[in-house]
Amino acid sequence: MKYCKKCGMLLEDTIEVCIGCGTDVTDPDNVSKYPPKLEKKIEAQKKQNKTKTTTIIAIIVVFVLLIGLVCLILFMAPKFSSDTPEDAEYIEEEDAEYVPEEEEFTEEAPAAEEENVSDREVKDDLGSYYSRALLTDEGGNLIFTGLYPEDFQVTDLSVNYAFCSNRLPGYVTFIVDDPEGNVRFIYFSPQHFWNRQSEKKKNLASGEDPIFQMTFATYDEGQTYVESLIKKSYPDAKRVELMDTWDANEEIQGQLSEIAKAFKKQIDTHTDYAHFGEGTEYAPMNSEFVARFYRYEVQTKEKNTLFLQFYVPLVSNHIVYSSDVINDHGTLIEWMCLGIYGMVAGNEDLYDDMEPAFQVFMDNCNVNLTFFRILEQRSKDLQATISAEEEAPIPDASMLASYGAGAASGQLSDFDQMLYVFSTRRGGDAIFVLGDDVVSASSETKVAFLNPDKEKVFLSPGEDEYPGDGYEEMMLTTDNAMPDADAMGVPEEGAPEDDMLLPNAEISEPDEEEYPEEYTDEEDEDAL
Repeated sequence: MKYCKKCGMLLEDTIEVCIGCGTDVTDPDNVSKYPPKLEKKIEAQKKQNKTKTTTIIAIIVVFVLLIGLVCLILFMAPKFSSDTPEDAEYIEEEDAEYVPEEEEFTEEAPAAEEENVSDREVKDDLGSYYSRALLTDEGGNLIFTGLYPEDFQVTDLSVNYAFCSNRLPGYVTFIVDDPEGNVRFIYFSPQHFWNRQSEKKKNLASGEDPIFQMTFATYDEGQTYVESLIKKSYPDAKRVELMDTWDANEEIQGQLSEIAKAFKKQIDTHTDYAHFGEGTEYAPMNSEFVARFYRYEVQTKEKNTLFLQFYVPLVSNHIVYSSDVINDHGTLIEWMCLGIYGMVAGNEDLYDDMEPAFQVFMDNCNVNLTFFRILEQRSKDLQATISAEEEAPIPDASMLASYGAGAASGQLSDFDQMLYVFSTRRGGDAIFVLGDDVVSASSETKVAFLNPDKEKVFLSPGEDEYPGDGYEEMMLTTDNAMPDADAMGVPEEGAPEDDMLLPNAEISEPDEEEYPEEYTDEEDEDAL
């Protein structure tokens, strides 16, 4: 091992360029076998010892010369003085008392530094390493952070500001895969949809309206939307079967209840709320909320079974409408999916083994306050294009930079603030903090370490575990609130592209009887 003299980074002997500052560490003058602080102390000690040695030698030389001078005087004394030999002997003995014994010099070892983290022994047998993902948009705004298993690779980390929505005109996609392509984790940030159920046509639930910034997707408390994701990803699957569902805890349900009430208050019946034409009447009915987990099995052509899990929290408004302009009436459902979290595993063992890592993934996917402020500012700008019935331009880097500058000092509306707080919730029982960095983990996690240079996190149930140099220990806190610091489109029905869920899964020809009629693309096309 060796240390870079410029920045102090500990490096392997095979490293040629310092990963901390970029210095050429093949040059012996740029490296040391000691840390920088210790190196300075050793150099200072050597200089001090060199000075002391020179001084001692000089003293010895002076005394030797003095002795020689005394001897010369004593030798010449009988010729010029009446001093007896006894007197000369006495003088010689007296002068000899001033000759010091030669000191035995040994180089002092440098003083030991105070114990620091780097002195600890690496112990990481029980823990797991995670990489940290950071997403910055074209305007230079940091808008998302996430954690994923260290050996996974990022397949997609992007933001789509072209999403048709007058409320949430943008969303983040984050997808990671294991190296073999057998496990995939998926995250979408909150999205805003409409579902028009006409009395004349069975369902108008697909497509986008870029003029009025509306995206239509079928609503069925999340299940239909999840199954549309699966169907788009596995169009040739022999079997897609819902195996189990369960609701999130009461705390999450309570938060969604408050958001649903606030969402209903956003309905403006004095305007053409859904842009069906002037004179359309709207009557708010009920609002709903749900936070549910779905577990599916998908069977491939070779009869391999894939195991899928999704978590979908959402709120919805149900509105009755009647329009003489379009000669139609029915029910309009405006709904918000407050995040989509998914896991796909190639077999049941992988599904069980990866559930803890998936929980860490879910708890630490967070779009930040800056992102919500940008969406709110863009939403206000879209109102001008909607009023003029013009298609809104997709924001470029300059516009996004301007949004970001405004977001630094802007304030969210009460409703958007509720969305932000819920979307950045920390679901884990153990919350670790280091400065503005926050990591959520399970209650079994006792220690967490962050390496800010390598964007790595280490979580362990062992209190005495330590991942090594460069990692800083995070503080355990009971507060699970997120600190305030701060180009994939949605295809038809809001579903992603065919390879969204698991890239390497082989699938067979579709079994048409497995899909209810209302899920088919043909009906959506007829509705459009």
